[in-house]
Amino acid sequence: MSDTILRLHAADPDYRADGGTAARAKRAAQLMFPGADDVQVEVYPKVTLIDCGENLERIVCPHCGATISVEWWGARMDELADDGWENADVDASTPSPCCGEPVTLRSLIYQWPMGFARFTVDVWNPRPWLEADDPNKAAAALGDVVGVSLRGLWAHY
Repeated sequence: MSDTILRLHAADPDYRADGGTAARAKRAAQLMFPGADDVQVEVYPKVTLIDCGENLERIVCPHCGATISVEWWGARMDELADDGWENADVDASTPSPCCGEPVTLRSLIYQWPMGFARFTVDVWNPRPWLEADDPNKAAAALGDVVGVSLRGLWAHY
């Protein structure tokens, strides 16, 4: 069985929710999506990739619009993992493989969207169901309730 996850993550990648904010976010998401299979809140010790799973279609250079290979991107991600993400700098600049302009993992264009954050609220198989263009509307509504600017994306596994 596959799962679709509405991933709501802090717009400020360095934002780290305290326990009270995390609990309010979970409760608010449960009320917004009463038929969801589960709601999970994560507060990561370091900035973490908030991926879209199988939805990832391509990665695009923000300078020239060329498609960047998943292999090149994966090698950059592996460099961060080699440090155990403890010294991860997703804003470290490196020349793009296409045009040589400086890019960061955060500046790349992900189709479907992905992000980097330390705080997420994941709604597993949300019901009521949202339209494809609604994850940011849900993020704004939940963010208003808990006082944190959030972004939304769809993940599929």
